[in-house]
Amino acid sequence: MLSVDPSILIKFEPEHIAIDTRSDIVINIIENFKLKNMWFNIDGISLEEIISFGEGKSLLVYLLSEIRSSLHFRSEYNALASLSCFRNTYGLKDKILDELFLCLESHKTRNHEKKGSDSLFIKNWK
Repeated sequence: MLSVDPSILIKFEPEHIAIDTRSDIVINIIENFKLKNMWFNIDGISLEEIISFGEGKSLLVYLLSEIRSSLHFRSEYNALASLSCFRNTYGLKDKILDELFLCLESHKTRNHEKKGSDSLFIKNWK
């Protein structure tokens, strides 16, 4: 079902699925886009809805690792865009700031992604 239409699970009421399972579902969706070198986009569902469905510490840790070790600029951008939808830092504010700072300093990060990192850095600095 997930490979056919992931929005079916995401639109499902989240309280019926454990948070760890929801995070795993979102990670699997992101991994699928990463392996295909595609922009993270699911028709009929916003990025905010997707991240809200799976938001948890394990998804946050996954996204931070994607920012640091992304396969290509699309996966880095997808991770940064997804991170921007988080409402909670799950006690990882310093780690988020460190990763964003490293992203800003990195020579492999494109200017477009650096702009996203910059705004996220400012958002989390508060």
